[in-house]
Amino acid sequence: MNIDAYAWFIVKSAGDFSSETGYICNGDNTVFDPKEFTETVGQEPSKCWKYGDKRESSASRKNQETSYLFSAWFSEQVEANGDDVYEMCDKLVDMFEPYVEGMAAFRQKYDVIFEIEIVLYKVGMETNGLFFSHRLIDFCNRTGTEIDVNTMFASDTTHGK
Repeated sequence: MNIDAYAWFIVKSAGDFSSETGYICNGDNTVFDPKEFTETVGQEPSKCWKYGDKRESSASRKNQETSYLFSAWFSEQVEANGDDVYEMCDKLVDMFEPYVEGMAAFRQKYDVIFEIEIVLYKVGMETNGLFFSHRLIDFCNRTGTEIDVNTMFASDTTHGK
């Protein structure tokens, strides 16, 4: 089965990206414990880390142990076959809409970014437009969530396997 699109909800420390350091949080108020967000939304992350947690880095010629320079929490991945981004994003809203008040309190406590990241796989250069429901737009407005869309173009049908 080819996956033509997937998305997840991400919480990450507010910060900046540079080619030398990668993404780095920009203040003490941006560091959060992912366990606290897990408790806020009542869902386990697919992956998470806290500022300072150890990780393997392949940024240099030798793999070396480094530390994360920001905190992050990723929901489970929601997948779609075809271009049904509309329905896929509404599934994410289903997962998080009951927790809007708790999420707002979390954002008041920490300087974080809420983001829905969407990845689309396209064959050739043909593409349909993206359409989002009013419900998704309202959810993003109430929570301060940003939408990030990455489109991957493939020359054949081996994408997403």
